[in-house]
Amino acid sequence: MAHGESEREGSLIRLLDGITTLLSGPSAPGEVLPKVLALIANGLPCQRLASFEYSESLAGYRLTHHHGLTPASHALLDQAVFPPGEPFQGLVHRGQVLVANEISTQTWLSPEFCQLADIGAYVALPLRARGSHLGALIVARAPGGPPFHEAEVLTLTILARQIALAVETKALLAGQRQQIEHAQAQSAFSRAVLQDPNPSGLRELCRLVCSSVGCDLHQLWAWDNVSERFLLSASWGERAEEREVQTALGINPPFSRDWRAALDRTEEALFLDQDLPAALFSLFFSSNHPLSLCVIPLRHREEVSGFALSVLRRPLRFRSDQLALLRSAAQIETLALDHLRAARALEEAHRLRSDFVAAVSHELRTPLNVLLGYCDLLLTDTFGPLGEEQRDIVRRLELRSRELADLVANTLDFNRLQSGSTLVQPATVQVQDLIEPLILELRHLHEPERVLLSVDVTPPELRLRTDPGKLRLILKNLVGNALKFTPAGEVRVRVQRTGGLTRFEVRDTGIGIPQEALPTIFDAYRQAHAHTVGSFSGVGLGLFIVHRLVQLLKGSVQVRSEVNRGTTFTVLLPDLEPEG
Repeated sequence: MAHGESEREGSLIRLLDGITTLLSGPSAPGEVLPKVLALIANGLPCQRLASFEYSESLAGYRLTHHHGLTPASHALLDQAVFPPGEPFQGLVHRGQVLVANEISTQTWLSPEFCQLADIGAYVALPLRARGSHLGALIVARAPGGPPFHEAEVLTLTILARQIALAVETKALLAGQRQQIEHAQAQSAFSRAVLQDPNPSGLRELCRLVCSSVGCDLHQLWAWDNVSERFLLSASWGERAEEREVQTALGINPPFSRDWRAALDRTEEALFLDQDLPAALFSLFFSSNHPLSLCVIPLRHREEVSGFALSVLRRPLRFRSDQLALLRSAAQIETLALDHLRAARALEEAHRLRSDFVAAVSHELRTPLNVLLGYCDLLLTDTFGPLGEEQRDIVRRLELRSRELADLVANTLDFNRLQSGSTLVQPATVQVQDLIEPLILELRHLHEPERVLLSVDVTPPELRLRTDPGKLRLILKNLVGNALKFTPAGEVRVRVQRTGGLTRFEVRDTGIGIPQEALPTIFDAYRQAHAHTVGSFSGVGLGLFIVHRLVQLLKGSVQVRSEVNRGTTFTVLLPDLEPEG
């Protein structure tokens, strides 16, 4: 073997080793290929190199990297997409290696292009791995250079396979990594909505979409059936002036209806130039540069219920991986908007119910007060003396009327507690002075000869800073319940200071509460003795009101009970701090 050939083979082996080492490193193909082309240029040597990627979506080749191209040829190739049959009649696309050492005799590249590119000989190699066509590699020498020898072509063929394998392997790894990141992003999207299904949670979801996708702004617009327009539900990344315009204007109904119809015809995503819907987006977004906008319709039961808008404040296209994430986010956003819409409908239903209950309760109070007034007049002999049987009937009428008045009062209290409109008004009260008139009222309403009702406040001058009206209502419900569920026996009320708290204990010897009912007795509309509703009136609001009022007063309530032995309710209340 001649010395020159031996040296050339050694040089080619070193070139293979160097490029193999470079391709096996951790860097992405996009970072490695320019270095690979530079090594080939120095190792062969040669002057002009270019790598092309085959894109399924473009159905053709496009230039990705180059080394030593003339400015004119680079400008031509950089903007072009070559179909599989060009420029090598589809031979490279089908896996052939082409060698052209005589430019004047080859027919694959035009003489004009060869002159423009300043090439005198070239090798065109397919980049294929495991049957997949990934692109092409072109290696060329300037006019007057030596032809490509068989050993050089063989080396380039091996290098092309190694490059293709490296590109494919790293593409697979990148795809797996992207799938993991995609799954992690989906999980984060779901958590944001599950942890906070309110508008603040939707805003956090928009922030996560911006962070995961890499867009500058993300918004959720929901269709409102009442106003027949799209309303902004959540946003992240908008500028202050944009937020003001969007909140003030929204999307006017005529444009909203047309826009909804356009979205209904859109399967997955709609890409907009800045000036396409000029009446809307150019007004909403303050930018001196072109914008890229992606709109994904959100559907509920096959109808457009809103849309997700993503914005890049730069003239770039959304990549396929970004679109995949936006579509995943859209599925979660659809559910989130549906949940928010249902929550608002439920909130409106609660408001209407509360208004109705308040109106009906107030309407009931007027005839009840008249009825109670006439009962009082009759019992005080204002219209003349009553016989004992007549007096008994009027007492029973008064008792049932007061029970109904208490039910109306409890309903109104429940309504206020549910709406959050109950305010605490602290004041210092002497407990004995608050309890005595309450006990007199309750004794009057029940049958004192069958139940012994006693009160013990220790010390008698015990004072407490609390809301007197709410404390009175707590005790009225507890003592009233104790009297109601004690057909005969004793009801005792004890008040004392213990550990810096005021302890109120209401103990009776009545029918008691079953153990299985104790966990739910403070729930609304729950009665421990529902099976005996014919004997004991009420709808199950009293203890719910007690529990909520005790919470408002920063206290706690506990219950102990045994069937047929009686029940004890214990309320512990602190002294409330002065306001301000």
